[in-house]
Order: sequence, then structure tokens, then C-alpha cells
Amino acid sequence: LEDESLRSPPPAAPDIALWRLMIDQHDQRRGLGRAAVACVIDHVRRKGGFRQLLVSVVPGEAGPLPFYRTLGFEPLGEGDDGELLLAYALADNDAS
Repeated sequence: LEDESLRSPPPAAPDIALWRLMIDQHDQRRGLGRAAVACVIDHVRRKGGFRQLLVSVVPGEAGPLPFYRTLGFEPLGEGDDGELLLAYALADNDAS
């Protein structure tokens, strides 16, 4: 995770982003990625102070966009280097 709340001093409204998730091609489509992302979302919720969990994907036929969309991530727009930025909205009370 890239967690801006760990900066010194932290920003007033820190972002948190899933930097990279890699599952070996032989282990894909077995629920491992879904379980891993669920654990990350749970961790971020428990940590508190965040409105959303961010992730970026490279658009393309074999890319992970459909995977993240099925988990509830919504497109925010274009990020760095042509990547698509997605956000998973956390409960309103998590931003306290």
C-alpha cells in the first residue's frame, strides 16, 4: 500500500492506494486476488481516516479493469502514464 497517512506530517486528507497486486497466472481465477483485496479493504477500514482506496490499472484486453470493477471500484479518470485511476468508496464514518 501507498499510505500517505504515514508521512511526517501527514496531509489533512491522506490518500491510500493499492500499489500492486500480482497473482501468478497459474493461480489466477481461484479467488486469491479477490480474497487479498478484501483483506486490504478490511485493513484500510480498520485503520480509518480514508474516504476511498485507490488503484490504477493499465487499460487493455488482458488488464485487471473488469476484476476491480466486480469488486466495486469505480473509474475516477486517467492517472499517470495513461493508466486508469479507480476508487473503492469506504463508509462515510471511515474518514473520521
